[in-house]
Amino acid sequence: MNKLKIFTVITLLFLSTNTYSEDNTKSWKKKCTGSNDKNCFINIIYKVKMPDQDKMQTFATAIIQIGSTKEKIMSLIDEKDQTYKLGEENKPVTVLFIDLPLNIDLRKSPLITSDKISLGSPKFLNCNQSIGCRTMAIIDEKIIEVFKKGKSLSITFAVFGSNENITIQFPLNGFTKAYNKLAKG
Repeated sequence: MNKLKIFTVITLLFLSTNTYSEDNTKSWKKKCTGSNDKNCFINIIYKVKMPDQDKMQTFATAIIQIGSTKEKIMSLIDEKDQTYKLGEENKPVTVLFIDLPLNIDLRKSPLITSDKISLGSPKFLNCNQSIGCRTMAIIDEKIIEVFKKGKSLSITFAVFGSNENITIQFPLNGFTKAYNKLAKG
């Protein structure tokens, strides 16, 4: 792809400003919103230098947050009578959000890889001017271990109206330390 095409693709794609503007492009960082530090996440930002501009601008952001889901469980109440009770249990769930620029092809799910290991495809949640297009994938302990041992997290996505794909790489520097802080609460 020649330089004019790359400039055009980046210009078309880059309409997203990110609410996580603190500059952490080299290492994952833990951040909390609100006064009670209960709503915490870790993230890293991918920035690009736009032609004819001095400063770097956010192109994409990777965010990991630990939430919870309710899971139905059967509990044995009386062993003799074999009586059970249906209840609920909160179970932690780790979610990876990736904010990508606008004008990507929403018909094709992005691909997540780490050090050439394919880890799945996140689903699109929504697109808007402030964050671009947000994707989401639930990740398990195996994927977290891949991130902890890996060097980079790559996202490959399609550009709308083009046969070209774009791959961006987030370094996994500081991931283990930031994730362990997040998991402790």
